[in-house]
Amino acid sequence: MNTLQKYEKYFYLIILIGVIIYLPIFFNGFVMDDSTFILTNPQIHQFNLPILFGPGLFNSGAFYRPLDAVYFALIYSLSGNHAFLYHLVQLTLHLINTSLLFIFFCIFFSDSVAIFLALLFLVHPINVESVAYIGSTQSELYFLPGIIALLLAGKKELTRNRFLLIIGLLCVGIFIKETGFLFLVLVILYRYLFKLGKLKKFLFSVVGLVVFYLLVRFLVGNVAFIEPTYVAIVTLPLHMRLLNIPSILIYYLKIFLFPLNFAVMQQWIIRSITIESFWVPLTLCLASAGLIINEGFSLYNHDKKVRSDFKLLSHDKQHNKHKKNLIHEPRRFPQYLFFFIWLVLGLGLIMQIVPLDMTVADRWFYFPIVGALGLIGIILQVFLLAHPASKKTLLIGAIVILSLLSLRTLIRTVDYKNNIILYAHDLKTSDDRDNPMLIDNYIIELKSAGKTDEALKYAEQSVSLDNNTLGTRITAYEYLALLYQAKDQNDVRALPAFEKAAALAKTTVPNDIKPSFVDVIYRNLADAYLFEYKSNDAFTFINTQALKQFPNDPCLYGELAIAENNLGSSLAAKKATAKAYMLSHLQNNELTIPSDSTLNNMCGFSTQ
Repeated sequence: MNTLQKYEKYFYLIILIGVIIYLPIFFNGFVMDDSTFILTNPQIHQFNLPILFGPGLFNSGAFYRPLDAVYFALIYSLSGNHAFLYHLVQLTLHLINTSLLFIFFCIFFSDSVAIFLALLFLVHPINVESVAYIGSTQSELYFLPGIIALLLAGKKELTRNRFLLIIGLLCVGIFIKETGFLFLVLVILYRYLFKLGKLKKFLFSVVGLVVFYLLVRFLVGNVAFIEPTYVAIVTLPLHMRLLNIPSILIYYLKIFLFPLNFAVMQQWIIRSITIESFWVPLTLCLASAGLIINEGFSLYNHDKKVRSDFKLLSHDKQHNKHKKNLIHEPRRFPQYLFFFIWLVLGLGLIMQIVPLDMTVADRWFYFPIVGALGLIGIILQVFLLAHPASKKTLLIGAIVILSLLSLRTLIRTVDYKNNIILYAHDLKTSDDRDNPMLIDNYIIELKSAGKTDEALKYAEQSVSLDNNTLGTRITAYEYLALLYQAKDQNDVRALPAFEKAAALAKTTVPNDIKPSFVDVIYRNLADAYLFEYKSNDAFTFINTQALKQFPNDPCLYGELAIAENNLGSSLAAKKATAKAYMLSHLQNNELTIPSDSTLNNMCGFSTQ
């Protein structure tokens, strides 16, 4: 009987439960960055491998994820802007991952414990973001080759083909998401702890994979490592980011044990040492670490005692049965150490030692949750062996826990129906209600939906926040100005808000905010000056700031022409108009940039 036949009933159970609790996602649309990365991203609207492996939204900054781009390009070619197929494939991947994880757990635990842990992975609400948010499909994508590689690496004897398949799977995971590197470490750790050998072979292969990744990233993709500075946590130096680690750890511990309040795009940061924000979380972290380490020592001493008892009974023929039980009793400490390191590796990657684009994110726990579940499984297995009569009680408890988690997951999946529902819910229920990024995104959705008054309320709140980064502060003032205009074109509050946004944008750097958005800010301010009959201010601003940053923007030259004409400089206005005309055609590759003398001749006046 092969593995699939042996565990067939468990696979059906996983599929049944998974489809039921995640059913609402099939009625959900695109949320958060889905629009940017999928709907309006021309890179994936064609299946062109050189483009998909080159610079783009999937391959920029700290990230190089070409196979992620390949996946979305493939799905887009089949489904376009319809969300159903994206959700179907994403859920299917999660069900497959859960099934493979169940098989992996069966290596260490009884079938009953293994299926309980697998179902926890399947239904836990912290994984909703990884399953319901299309942009997070990378979680399932990198996990799939990683867990297959780990299963294949469990054999002591490795054929050449099996070894090459393992390395190939690990390579695929790396080019989907950087977290795939952790599976390389786990494969080596697994073979070391359980004495499977071939360590040098794997170590050399790991070095080769790292070199190969870097060569492809830099030479093929031409993507350097750049940190995004528009994120609050990235703006902090290392010693300040370290202050956030206790609170980050407690967030994941809390959301794992008590998954009640969730929020996307979390940007909170700890800037100073206080009892509430640092010492209390640090104490809880140390207490939790103490419990985990203490359990590890208990298992180590237990294994040591088993080995000692076996030696004492090795020459005693009267205790052959007990000696046989000792032979077959698994050593729990190596298992515990393996899952403990799995958890530490996963958490270490998201502790902001290397800054990420958010403070915390539920989808980042898709990898470390397996380490936590493995530790729970070992404790359960040991407890069941010591107290076999409590099996029914534990079964009832497991059903209650899974039922409650499933219900919470089912409710949370509905929040991902669209952006307005998701943002409104998270702003009202999360602990991070002054999240500038979440507020700004909610403002955009409200404005698009025609809810100007409500959007204006949040925009006024956003500019008053003291936890804004430079980039979010700029966008906050720009949105506020646009909303003032949308409510009343003559609202005198719009111009000062535009001026504030432009003044802040002058000090920004490209990573704070996209240059194209800064260009739009400058155009809007110039238009506002002209609308308020402040042509002199428009002329000064365009010449001294806007055109210095964007010298080839035809719109700015058009606004400059209007300002100069209003100031009585008709010849200068003609020249600016001609340059605007030429630059607008240049953008379509129809013309080359004309010289000033050519423009003067076109406008009918001399350069003398």
